Amino acid sequence: MTKYDDIIEYLIKEKEKSEPFLHVDYFALVEKMLPYIGHPDPFVRDDIVCESLAAVTNHLTSDEIKKLIKMYLSDDYLFYDINNHDQYSVLKRTFTLLQLAYILYLNQEKGVLNPSIVQDIGKAMVQYLEEETVLDGYDDSVGWMHSVAHSADVLGRLFQSKDLEKDVQEALLDLLVFKIQQNQYVYIDGEEERIVQAILKGLKSGVLSNDLVEDFVSKLGRFEHQNTYRDYFKIHLNVKALLGTLYFALINEKQYDDILGSIEKAMHTSNKAVIKKS
Repeated sequence: MTKYDDIIEYLIKEKEKSEPFLHVDYFALVEKMLPYIGHPDPFVRDDIVCESLAAVTNHLTSDEIKKLIKMYLSDDYLFYDINNHDQYSVLKRTFTLLQLAYILYLNQEKGVLNPSIVQDIGKAMVQYLEEETVLDGYDDSVGWMHSVAHSADVLGRLFQSKDLEKDVQEALLDLLVFKIQQNQYVYIDGEEERIVQAILKGLKSGVLSNDLVEDFVSKLGRFEHQNTYRDYFKIHLNVKALLGTLYFALINEKQYDDILGSIEKAMHTSNKAVIKKS
């Protein structure tokens, strides 16, 4: 039987209770869990720490949540080893994203954040999407990494918030285009579904306008000429998957007919041969 550190053994036992984490110093417990947020063991990271952190965060005061967000947006978490000197440092960054998504969910439910903090998270996500280079969804050694999917989970919450300014909305959508149009990696782990869900949440909340999504779709269909067919093919697969998923998510909703028309045009544009002639 695997023997874990004392804090992990404690969390495992608490998770088995019908009412876990009673009569504890919640913020102190969060601080004890944080060193494990990017643990390489997927059982510890996904099943124990990720879920327990969210559960305990639910008990924090507004001031404690603000303090926690400041920690999450620092070089110790969201931007930890952003240049990847450590092979699996991405885990710390991407599982920080899930905690930010949960806090934004709490804000929707309880209003625990003031608008400036939501804006700070949005701006930090702009920087993160610009700088993150690890795109793999899954690794056989450490499990789910999912920088793009977890980013989409955060964006799904941000795109429902009226506190997020339009210029940050636009920047985030542009960076999604940038992430989809890269020629290094073909997304195979459901990333397009998570991105589309983020966009749908924004649309259906009324925070993301049809015009913004049409602009996103149009940009997605246009990408730079590539030097090789292989590079073109990777981008085209990513673009086609995203556009197709968004199209079928909206196909039966008349209020999005303009977006559907833009998707059809973008599909046509992306199908054109865009390989540089040597």
